[in-house]
Amino acid sequence: MSAVKKVSGSLLYFMLQSLAFLAYSGIAYSQNLKHADSVNIASGFSLKTNDENITCQKSSGTSYKASRSSSSSEITINAKTILEKMIAQIQSIQNLRYSLYATERVNGNYLTAKSDIKIIVSPRKTYLKNPLRKLEVLYAEGENDNNALVNPGRFPYFTLSLDPHKSIMRKGQHHTIDDLGFTSISKIISRSIPKDPKVFEKTFFYQGIVEWKGYQCYKIYNEFKDFNYVNHTCKKGETVRSISNKYNCGDYRILEKYTEIKIGEELKEGTIISVPNYYASKTILYIDIKTYLPLSIKIFDNEGLYEVYEFRNLLVNKPFAKDEFSRGFNEYDF
Repeated sequence: MSAVKKVSGSLLYFMLQSLAFLAYSGIAYSQNLKHADSVNIASGFSLKTNDENITCQKSSGTSYKASRSSSSSEITINAKTILEKMIAQIQSIQNLRYSLYATERVNGNYLTAKSDIKIIVSPRKTYLKNPLRKLEVLYAEGENDNNALVNPGRFPYFTLSLDPHKSIMRKGQHHTIDDLGFTSISKIISRSIPKDPKVFEKTFFYQGIVEWKGYQCYKIYNEFKDFNYVNHTCKKGETVRSISNKYNCGDYRILEKYTEIKIGEELKEGTIISVPNYYASKTILYIDIKTYLPLSIKIFDNEGLYEVYEFRNLLVNKPFAKDEFSRGFNEYDF
């Protein structure tokens, strides 16, 4: 594919079905517990590492105290410390490869997709391929007028140049290409953590070490029982994005509810719209105990399951080929 075209008007309809489901979505490492080789969960549990044994007993609430046989120190394992380490490690990622298995609720139906993804964090470069639909997307910050190259893999049979934040690429998508990787999880979780420790203890819960698809994971459960839709009166200059950032609710549900609103447009001052007061009513996180990487995140709202993202085949901070984010890379078909 050699031609690159900007597309608008009636042709958009034929493209929407071709732009397959782009699902978007942390790494932290605990120096405290090292790598757990075996886990036995009962009323208490033990972690056996290569050079020492760590015995953990549930103390109170959602905290566990761990004592090392080789020292007298104690470690408290709880939701707060696990999430803080996860977020810190996410921020340390320079590049990433992974396979994303995603489920998103769109207009009452659940859409699923598997995508292979490569990311350089800064300057932002992203490559996505949906093997089933043969869709390819390549985005390099500051290049191609900040548009993404899209090979739809079907009609229209040429490479498209599209704004990654406008309606074509956002059609039926919970997130933008900027949220690929762990960016979205980091934002959602960090903004959801209450500043008041007492409120945190009532909304975030560490539920121990469990097995998830063959991995030993910390399970974190979050629930906001007061999740609801609230009325927001628009101020001058506000957009759906700025309002969703204020409430940490994501912009998709607002755009889905108010289809007449165009992405990026300023809303009329005094307009009242209904927005979620949180991103989720319930969240379930499975975080790898060896890497502190969230391998799965499941999000619920007042209508039930909202979205699920699973991260597999992860490679972190492994260098890419010099031309791997260029259109002419020999593995791509733009």
